[in-house]
Amino acid sequence: MPTTTDVVKPIAPGTTQPPRQADAPAQPKAETPKEAKRLADLMITEFWDEENGGFFFTANDHEKLIVRNKDFYDNATPSGNSVAADVLLRLAKLTGEEKYERFGLTVLRLAAAQLRRHPQGFGRVLSTIEFYLSKSKEIVLIGDDDGEFARQVWSDYLPAKVVVSSDPSGENARLIPLLAERRMIDGKATAYVCENFACNLPVTSASALDELLE
Repeated sequence: MPTTTDVVKPIAPGTTQPPRQADAPAQPKAETPKEAKRLADLMITEFWDEENGGFFFTANDHEKLIVRNKDFYDNATPSGNSVAADVLLRLAKLTGEEKYERFGLTVLRLAAAQLRRHPQGFGRVLSTIEFYLSKSKEIVLIGDDDGEFARQVWSDYLPAKVVVSSDPSGENARLIPLLAERRMIDGKATAYVCENFACNLPVTSASALDELLE
């Protein structure tokens, strides 16, 4: 909903383990972004509380329960609502579709009262809020077959980022606006670093990319 799953799956904020130096991220399949959107839409259709907002723990077609729970509290494993909000906000960045942002922000608002009283119990929510309020970087990698740029991007702690990786064919551009008109320069692997869809000039060297990420 970036293997790289970077294209479609927002990475957990604060990730500190980039791909190993020997690994080159696999190019995403053309159908992967479409599948990410399908799963996000299915999650909204089957789990969203139309009356009060937030995601139920069980789907609409689940057997009838006395109480249909919604969990916001982050334990050792983050709550479903926290993860859903994070995923939807990052998917909104990737696709440019405001509906995903709208659902994600609704979840954060629902958690706000409890968050003020017990912030230590809402680590994933806080990370998601940080992502939303920060100046995020949208990083587009085209033709990065050996994974050099990807390793560099993930070697730095940049929690407020989304990463899109694609082959030169641009098959995913229709679903991911960040890929529109993004091409390799002089046949070399090329990186674009953007903020709110406004991009710097493309670069083709690791040193130039490093400067843009600072």
